[in-house]
Order: sequence, then C-alpha cells, then structure tokens
Amino acid sequence: MTSNHSTENHKPDEEGPKRAFGYIRASLARQKNSPEMQRRDIERFVETRNNLELIECVEDKGVSGKIEFLKRPGARRLIELVQEGDHVIFHKVDRAGRDLRDVLTTLEWFNDREITVHFLDMGGQEYSPHLGKLIVAVRALMAEFENKLRSERAQESAAYRRENGLPNNGNPKYGYRYVKRRGRQPAKYIFDPEEAKFIHTMDRWNREEGLSYKDIENRCRRRKEKRANGGPWRKTAIFYAVQKLREAREQGLVY
Repeated sequence: MTSNHSTENHKPDEEGPKRAFGYIRASLARQKNSPEMQRRDIERFVETRNNLELIECVEDKGVSGKIEFLKRPGARRLIELVQEGDHVIFHKVDRAGRDLRDVLTTLEWFNDREITVHFLDMGGQEYSPHLGKLIVAVRALMAEFENKLRSERAQESAAYRRENGLPNNGNPKYGYRYVKRRGRQPAKYIFDPEEAKFIHTMDRWNREEGLSYKDIENRCRRRKEKRANGGPWRKTAIFYAVQKLREAREQGLVY
C-alpha cells in the first residue's frame, strides 16, 4: 500500500493525489491500539480517498504519549518528510499526545505549514482550525485526564501493596503462594516448597524428555497437578514458571 515515490524535491500536483503520511505510536507492542492495527486502519482510510496517496507510515515504538510530539524520534522524521499541501493521518487524538497543550501545539505546527491533519477516531475528516480545534481540545483533555487517573490508581495500588507487605510487581513468583490478611497480620506471599519442587520437575520434562509446554500441560491435567493457588497448570504459566527458574539458576540464586 505504501508508495515507493521519493519524498525529495516533490511539489504537490494540484490535479493528482495529495501525498499522505501515517503516524503510528504504541507504548507497548501488545496494547489494544497495536502498531499493526493502526497501520491497517490508516491504509484502509487512504484507500477510500481518491485524492490521497500513502507515501509512508512513520512509527514510534515503545514511546509514551507523555513525551512531547516534536521530541519523538518518529515524529521528528515525519516533520522532515512533510511539505506544504501534504496530509498526516493519526489513528486517534491520543496518538499525537496525552497532554492538551502539546496536542494543540502539534496541530498549530502542521496548520502553519498548510499540512492537513486527519484523526480516524473523529471520522477521518480534515482538521479545521476552528471547530476542529475545539473538538480535538476536548478529546485531548479527556486523554490527559484518563492518563492522570491511571497514574493515580497505580500510585494508590503501590502504596496499598507496600502497606500490606505485598510485592509491587503484581502476581507472585511461581513457587510462592498468597496468604490472605488475617486480623493485624498483613497479606503476603510465602515460599511454597512443593510448587517450587514441581517446577523443577516440569523443567526436567522439557529439557530431558523434550516435552513441549502443551505436552506438559496435558501431563499435569492427567496427573491432576494443581498450582499453589489451586488453579490448573496451563502452558503459558508453565512456560513462565520454567523460564523464571532458569533465570534464577543462571544468576546463581536458590529457587
């Protein structure tokens, strides 16, 4: 879908399609708005517009929306590529940024250079400096507010876990089990020698018998083996438990 046309010394053709560039950002590869999904939606949008030709999708991988747009590596490449008359397509307003002031600064930068901006979550319509600015401002403000809420919830969760003797990395390590809070005794994770021993067994099944993690899951199910939390051993849990064991072994830690 992306054109191979050179971006150098190119003057927009009034009668031909306008050059378009997609901008993609994802702080995590596994997040809902994955780079692949953003790229696909941008390409589909351009396919519906006879007056646009997609030249390139510029990507910022693993970049937080808190970083100012013009300071991101991918964004800096984008602003070097675009010229007067070009179009820039964002999947969502929050891909441009999660700070209202930064988003508006970015839009003004493009507008001053007569570069048209599209946001797919706003229907893909061309951004208008008047009504569009108001709508984008509201959406950017909402994204900023949601980001602050997430940060506050994370801080509250971390504080609660510290107060109750719980690790801040969420789930317990394999080989440990969770003990609920009782009276003044805080909730905590304690070492479970039986589970730790069984992880060593699964590691041997994988290394010495050549069993896949799915094969180990099936064997655990036949043997009715349970994790310390009472749940079944699934292949994903088996994989992470064995990998953690091997990492600890490499570091010379007792596990």
